[in-house]
Amino acid sequence: SIYTVGGAGTELTLSAQKPTATANLTNSRGTISVSANEAWLTGTNDTTPPEGASVVFELYADGEATGKTVTLDGTVDENGETAAWTATWTKLAQTKETEDGTEPIVYTVVEKTEYAKYAKDNAYVSNGGTITNKAGELTINKTFLVDDVKETDYNGTVYVTVSSEALETGAEVAAEDQLALTITEGEGTLTVTPMAFGTYYVYEVVDNKVAETMSIYTVGGAGTELTLSAQNPTATANLTNSIS
Repeated sequence: SIYTVGGAGTELTLSAQKPTATANLTNSRGTISVSANEAWLTGTNDTTPPEGASVVFELYADGEATGKTVTLDGTVDENGETAAWTATWTKLAQTKETEDGTEPIVYTVVEKTEYAKYAKDNAYVSNGGTITNKAGELTINKTFLVDDVKETDYNGTVYVTVSSEALETGAEVAAEDQLALTITEGEGTLTVTPMAFGTYYVYEVVDNKVAETMSIYTVGGAGTELTLSAQNPTATANLTNSIS
């Protein structure tokens, strides 16, 4: 079967001086360990997990769920997280009985957690594999210009919004959807992360509405379509406030 016999054939001698003897036989089967890793990637460089993040990995055998799960949160414990963001299952049967004899068991690992704004790069991995949760990164640049020259005297704060839909000028923008962008010596940059993969539009907001002008300035670059994907996880919106 799938067991290896050990101890058989050992010579035993019974005599008047040693009238007893013991044969110790074993039937043993090979076991293996299986591990899988979790990684995080926002944009192209940020590998920091979200604050308080945790995921659940489940072990599959020949494509069937085993019910054996490990919760990963970046902290080594006695419940299967053998290294930060690494799940390990030990003492697993290496083979199974079939009509034709024995075959190796194929183990895979599936992440059962759906994490907001992140997309998994693999539905499952084999032993030693890594599942990476990926998200996008959106950069918003704002420059104040006078006759196409940066207005270095301008300092203050402007408000922008990122929308998954194209918005009309004058559309209302809720306060919680507005992002403050600090302008120093005529320019400022704001990074919005993590962002779910998809299509976005960036607008300037004045008095809680999408605006084409701010005071005496004309807003440029707003409403440009930006796409974030696993292949292109970063995008940049370049907005201007200009006087000609």
